[in-house]
Amino acid sequence: MKGTKTVNLGLNTGYGIGLVGSVEAAVTDDISAGLIASVSGRNYFGSKYSYIVLGARGSYHLGRILEDADVNMDKLDLYLGLTGGLRSVRYNTVYASYGGADSGIYIGGHAGVRYQLKEKLGLYLEGGYPLSSIGVTFKL
Repeated sequence: MKGTKTVNLGLNTGYGIGLVGSVEAAVTDDISAGLIASVSGRNYFGSKYSYIVLGARGSYHLGRILEDADVNMDKLDLYLGLTGGLRSVRYNTVYASYGGADSGIYIGGHAGVRYQLKEKLGLYLEGGYPLSSIGVTFKL
């Protein structure tokens, strides 16, 4: 619904295992926009990688379409969206005793579902590229 603000906090995969947080505000009954941030890391054949992701995201919420098809959406929020921003990586390797850093732009997408346990508290699951995540969601 227009004006609704949500905060997601969870665990993510994509650039290794990490933490993710996002904030979105509904700009119409069907469209929301917000920000996303993630930190993650992984070990890969003796090399250690650390990632930081900062970006913007937008989602199209399917509730009105599904309600028109007589699907009960009282506690569910299904959505599809796009994301993009900056990604930074630092790495170290034990084989050649060197490390480095790189950064760049990323563009991706997501499909997700939120299930409201209570009026202000729920769970969410998102699959996408470059990040997939699972966690808790709060309505502000």
